Amino acid sequence: PAGPPPLREPYLSTYNAAIKKRDETLKRGELVDDASTRCLPEGMPTIMGGIYAIEFVQTARQVIVLAEFLTQTRRIYIDEQMPPADELFPTYNGYSVAHWEGDTLVVETRGVKESVPFLSMPHSGDMVLKERIRLTAPDRLEDHITITDPKVFATPYSFTFGYRRLDGYKIQENVCDNNRYSVDKSGEPVLDTSMQRSPASN
Repeated sequence: PAGPPPLREPYLSTYNAAIKKRDETLKRGELVDDASTRCLPEGMPTIMGGIYAIEFVQTARQVIVLAEFLTQTRRIYIDEQMPPADELFPTYNGYSVAHWEGDTLVVETRGVKESVPFLSMPHSGDMVLKERIRLTAPDRLEDHITITDPKVFATPYSFTFGYRRLDGYKIQENVCDNNRYSVDKSGEPVLDTSMQRSPASN
C-alpha cells in the first residue's frame, strides 16, 4: 500500500506510534513483535501479501488459498450468500464469499478478528474487505483489495497485491516448531535456542 492510511482518531495516533516503535526497533537491529514472531496466522488481508509463497486452488465451489507460512488455509466460497453478522464467528481470515464478473473473481470478506492488524492498522468488527482477483497475463495475477470500515477509516482504503507464477515450486510445511523465536510473558519476542529450524523451513 502507498501513502498513510485514512484512519480516524484516535486510531491514527495509535497507528503512528506503532509505526515509530517498529522503525526504531528495526533500526536497533532487534526483532519486531508481529504475527510471525508470535507464531500466529497473519490473517486477512496480510495472508494475501505473499510474503512467503501462496498457492491458489480452484474448484467449482471454492477457491482455496494455501499459504506456506504456518501452513495456512483460506477458503473462498463461490456463489454463496454471506451469513448474517450474528452467525459469523470471528476468525483470522474471516468468512469469504465470491462470484465471477467475467474473468474477475469478486470476493467479499467479513468476520476478521479485531485482534488481527494489517501493517499495524487496527479495524473494527464491522470491517468489510472487497477483492477483485484476475489474471493480467498467463503467469501474472493481481488482487485489488479495498478495506471499508467507517468506524476506523475515514474513507475506504485500497491497494493491490501482484503475483507471479513459479512453475515447479513446491510449498513446504512451515509450522511454529520450526521457528527459533518465542514470546516472553510481556509479549516481547525473544530468541529461543532450544528450537531448531527444519531444513524445509524458510
